[in-house]
Amino acid sequence: MTDPEAFVIVHQATTPAEAEVVLVLLKSGGFRARIPDHQTPLPGIDITPFGSLGGVGCDVCVPAGELEEAKSAIESARAEGGGAEEEGDESE
Repeated sequence: MTDPEAFVIVHQATTPAEAEVVLVLLKSGGFRARIPDHQTPLPGIDITPFGSLGGVGCDVCVPAGELEEAKSAIESARAEGGGAEEEGDESE
């Protein structure tokens, strides 16, 4: 069983900007969200010679005990915002 205080990935963003938006959304909802690589010099930017760290800074994490509620908050925000990725998807 996962420790409810251990941080787990709630969202894998495609860009650092998207990760920041999700982070702010979750924090404003009272979640203890964080971006693990947030303190790197250039979060989300691959500065390695051969691209071995691609995607750094694009994961948003919350404590495992908050995971399901955080996922619901993200889905609610998407539904309210009518994101481009959901336009035309009436299957839900």
